[in-house]
Amino acid sequence: MPSLLTFVFVHGFLGFNRLSFPLSAVHYFRGLEVVLRRLGAPYLIPSLPPAGTVEERAEALTAQIQNAAGSFVLVGHSMGGLDSRYAASHLDPDHRVRAVITLGTPHRGAPLADWMLSADGSIPNFFRRRYSRPLTELTPTACLVRNETMLDREDVYYASYAGRRATSELPRILRFFAPHAGFIEGDETDGMVPVSSAKWGEFQGTAKADHLELVGWSLGLPSKSKKRPFLHLPLYRSIIADIQDRLL
Repeated sequence: MPSLLTFVFVHGFLGFNRLSFPLSAVHYFRGLEVVLRRLGAPYLIPSLPPAGTVEERAEALTAQIQNAAGSFVLVGHSMGGLDSRYAASHLDPDHRVRAVITLGTPHRGAPLADWMLSADGSIPNFFRRRYSRPLTELTPTACLVRNETMLDREDVYYASYAGRRATSELPRILRFFAPHAGFIEGDETDGMVPVSSAKWGEFQGTAKADHLELVGWSLGLPSKSKKRPFLHLPLYRSIIADIQDRLL
């Protein structure tokens, strides 16, 4: 195996690499590039079709990293974890992917996607009209079918992390989604994805974070009692250090 190990950070549904404005830029993985530069860790942050299917997004991912040297660690948030698993399983003939790490990824589906595709109301109607294809990809049924063919490779290390917050601790928008996010009433979720669905490979545990806090965006007011905002950058540092210890 090549000694160079590049970390590839894969954004989720409706995500982006960064949005540029005249005087600033917004990064999906908030503050992460500063950490990566300080650590000297080679990295890439591809920009995938925000509302593409898993296959389309995985193809875009592999197209953007194929000219980089060495081997890869794919670190995917939310749908980005499914894209990463698909790329490793189906689009890596040279076996350059050595690890797939996922955060808040609905490996067994997101019940919230089923709700979006079937419920009445302005919000589900909005998402259904514009994003029915990717939402269908995220349903439990679609993920169950995909998992039958999107097999893990024996030469790839798979690990996962989940977020978890009580509904009362969620910001308003996620509090609206939370009742529809679990497989059953009372499921632990990050406001969008159940903890049970986020587990894949070697489960590394839950963080006290909602779905967006996992990438550094806290939409709720700071609170010591709720441990908000979640400090996401130490988590990413530990992921990088652990993978480097394992693979280099």
